[in-house]
Amino acid sequence: MLAELCVGNVPNGADHIARGVPNPYVPVEDIIGTSMKLPGFHGDAKRFVGLSYHLSALVNLAARRNRRRALEELWRKISRIVLCEYEPKHKWHYLIWISKQGEEKTWRYDSPQSWSRLRELAMEKQANLPRILYENSEFLYFFLLVFPHRLTSESLRLVDEIAGLTE
Repeated sequence: MLAELCVGNVPNGADHIARGVPNPYVPVEDIIGTSMKLPGFHGDAKRFVGLSYHLSALVNLAARRNRRRALEELWRKISRIVLCEYEPKHKWHYLIWISKQGEEKTWRYDSPQSWSRLRELAMEKQANLPRILYENSEFLYFFLLVFPHRLTSESLRLVDEIAGLTE
């Protein structure tokens, strides 16, 4: 999955067509219709090239699991992608389908990136989720199945923590 997000999202020369990964608010039927070129679907997946809402969560997951070699192989591409996460203005808005009050944060990883610093970032508690999720963190398993667009670095870190997969 990590490799697909990178390889499919960064142009790699004339022989490679970057597909881009749509943001989590694009309805799945629009993604399928556009990618299959079905009548009535005229979206442009290329508008998402170089941008990812979930790559940072997966990079942090790989760093927490000490997948250094895999990340090193992909790092040149990872560091070229603009990472995004939406942070609602009010933490409880994280629990509603669409929050119109908030901030879309964007950044890139350093290139090169220190492994120790990357691990530090991956382990860092951000405390930007609603308190009820920290107090009832098992709920996240179900919540993220229904609200996949709320998958963030912090929600996936918390899932790792409750599963006992963080050091």
